[in-house]
Amino acid sequence: MMELTGLPLSFFVIGAARSGTTSLHHYLAQHPQVFLPPMKPRYLALAGEAVTWNGPGDADLLRNAITRPEDYRALFAGVRDEAAVGEVSTLYLYTPFVAPRIREAFPGARIIALLRNPAERAFSAFMTMRRRALEPLADFAEALDAEPERIARSWSFAWHYRRMGFYYEQLARYYALFPRSHLRVYLFDDFSTDPLPVLADCFRFLGVDTGFHPDVSTIHNPSGLPRSRAVEYLVARPNPLRAMARVLLPLRLRRRLGQAPLAARLHARNTVRTVMPADIRRALLAGYHDDLLRLQDLIDRDLGHWLP
Repeated sequence: MMELTGLPLSFFVIGAARSGTTSLHHYLAQHPQVFLPPMKPRYLALAGEAVTWNGPGDADLLRNAITRPEDYRALFAGVRDEAAVGEVSTLYLYTPFVAPRIREAFPGARIIALLRNPAERAFSAFMTMRRRALEPLADFAEALDAEPERIARSWSFAWHYRRMGFYYEQLARYYALFPRSHLRVYLFDDFSTDPLPVLADCFRFLGVDTGFHPDVSTIHNPSGLPRSRAVEYLVARPNPLRAMARVLLPLRLRRRLGQAPLAARLHARNTVRTVMPADIRRALLAGYHDDLLRLQDLIDRDLGHWLP
């Protein structure tokens, strides 16, 4: 990844997907000493790879990803004198070769992970695909049963509902390559209940002013089904209006608009929360049991409340 030489990145938020990373991105980006591009580029997971995703909606994922080094560099053209420069890409936790890529290109980087109960994460991912009218199966159990075949058919990571929740091996790759002092793992439980203490610790970890208090009144990208498909199309899915704005507006203005809460508030108000069936939750957690035991030793955090 020599093409990244000279880029000023000092931290990465690596995931997990559907664990609050979008909200974390928006809250961190409010800090005047932090620079984050407005999107999740996924560059270090996709650059140089022959990506053949062919599931429903996967073409949109590829169109909205960064795969060329010059486009990745352009994301950081607006960096001035910020003390912490980073990016958020949840595919970085799940993709095996990203940890070595970050270690090679940015050996001093700080790594942040935000983890959610893996059963709840899987259900949230399923409901997100239902919300986007991409998931053809209305039954979560059927979708879980279909997962191995979908993976074999090269459907993207967005469809790996169960598999993405095995956090131990994913995080262990980072613990093997970076000192513990450069790793921070937070739990979605803590972040969703009271984000400000988590953010204060994040700011301390990144070496920026811990006295800054971001606006955390908006939850970004919540789980659930849309009340109105029309509102969903406007604020949450790729469409010609959003694509036109991305092309015509300057980067710094796009960055400011990307942090604006209006779209996020519309998205949240248009969401109807749903609950996972208890029997499926128990079955999923039973499958994650051994992984969670190893994970809690790795991160030195009691995860008993996640166990069945």
